[in-house]
Amino acid sequence: MIVNIKVQRLEPESLGIEKQCRNRSAVGSSARPRQYSGKVGGSIRMSNTEETATESRKDSIAKEESALEKTNRRRAIEKTVVWKTFKSIVFLICLIFLIIQSMEFFNIYYKYPTTIVLETTVAEEFKEPAITVCFRNTISFEDFCSYEPDRCEKPRNMTEFCTNRIYTNKDCRKGTMNAKIPMQDNWTREAMQLYLLNDSYNDALLFREYDYSSKVRTFIQHFPLVLKCYSDNLHLYRRRSKLKTQILSFDKPERDSFSFLLLSQMNIIPLYHTNVPQVFIGIHSPYVPIHAEDLHEIRPGKAYEIDVQLEKEEHLLPPPYQTDCRDNGPLEDAEESTSPNSFQDLKSIDDCPGEYHNSHENAHLAFKISHVRKHL
Repeated sequence: MIVNIKVQRLEPESLGIEKQCRNRSAVGSSARPRQYSGKVGGSIRMSNTEETATESRKDSIAKEESALEKTNRRRAIEKTVVWKTFKSIVFLICLIFLIIQSMEFFNIYYKYPTTIVLETTVAEEFKEPAITVCFRNTISFEDFCSYEPDRCEKPRNMTEFCTNRIYTNKDCRKGTMNAKIPMQDNWTREAMQLYLLNDSYNDALLFREYDYSSKVRTFIQHFPLVLKCYSDNLHLYRRRSKLKTQILSFDKPERDSFSFLLLSQMNIIPLYHTNVPQVFIGIHSPYVPIHAEDLHEIRPGKAYEIDVQLEKEEHLLPPPYQTDCRDNGPLEDAEESTSPNSFQDLKSIDDCPGEYHNSHENAHLAFKISHVRKHL
């Protein structure tokens, strides 16, 4: 049992009496002061143990909830601070990169001119390109069989052999059966490669209109064969050599011709089947050797006219502007010699894929051919 005692203070019953006493004393009255007695009262309230325990539990729960609320509020503040810090760091990084890129842009913008004056010209002095003619073989199979009789045999069907070939030898024309052809095996091809490396075994009928002795001889290895090539105006490892040039006249309506060659493929009987191209041609820079991928087939019995288009030269602003100018003309104090800069001097041939790899698929020439006519 718990006893609660409350003490309550009683105020005077009448405030008017107190005020009167004060007034009287103020004016000097001789009346005797009155005495007042204060009353003290109290009340006693009784409560059981269960009600007291419930109130104590509520107080503790309220304190726990208040502490938990403070903890959650503190954690929320910490998360907010971390998230804002992360966003600030990301923003600063992006801002730094933006400033760097802006500075690079302005450096380039002020370094190069905003107005470029171009002068387009066509050189009247034409630097001739290199013309390369490549052969699978330069000897007829009649001569080969005379040198290598063990590597030759008679055709199984002479009539079919003479009918299906556009090359007709004397045995086919006379109707005799004494013709021999090379065996179609790897040993025969290897023996043929040995004759290809030596110019003394070239068939004179093939080069009747082509002076191969004055050309630069090169070889292109393309497994499993080797092509023998003759190049005109090729300047490999010739430092002091001068290019062939030609003055062009743009006033004439007709086009200028700078090269002409005639191959008598009909005069010899090649080693390989006639459906396989025997001769290839390539037009390229005088300072760069030709590759097999850049060669184009030349079929027998046809005439080809190849047009070469000059590239226009664009002269950009002079230094100090850093421009990608293609004006590689000779300097005043430069000697007459070839150099890597000369690679850009010749840009007259359109870049076009060669036909060496797809020659068996009857591909057309990639050059600009004006017309192809039958050889009369």
